[in-house]
Amino acid sequence: MLFLEGDYLLSQQQQVLQNNILTISESGFYAVNVPSGNGKALMLYDTVKKLSENNTVLIVHVGKLNAAQSSLRRNYDWKIVPIRQFMKKIKSKKLQNFDYIFIDEAQNLSIKNINSLVNYFEMRPTRLFLIGATSSNTKKNIDNDYSFLTIG
Repeated sequence: MLFLEGDYLLSQQQQVLQNNILTISESGFYAVNVPSGNGKALMLYDTVKKLSENNTVLIVHVGKLNAAQSSLRRNYDWKIVPIRQFMKKIKSKKLQNFDYIFIDEAQNLSIKNINSLVNYFEMRPTRLFLIGATSSNTKKNIDNDYSFLTIG
């Protein structure tokens, strides 16, 4: 995979956002608003690649995994799961501990899922990033205790 060889450059906006993510040291919930067309996927996967050198990292995709995600999971041992599998593990309290969890396409989370995430992770030492284009549903459920990072 060309991505794993690092044959790409991040834009200045992507680099700024990535640096903000990489410098967060406290556990908690972080909402990252990245409007469509700003290279969210590349920035996310590059960030995960960097963090995975010294941390346990999980990517949760809201929806089914695509071929590239399945390949990273199968051939390179990346921790990538679809939201349904992730929520089952939370419900049964069988999710292993991760230093970082990135939920991609988070604007598509249900209110029920967001409430489950808050209840499960509020006392755990995990940095949980909700990444996507912030929708009205997301804004209603994330209050001032959360940090918002934006690009675009």
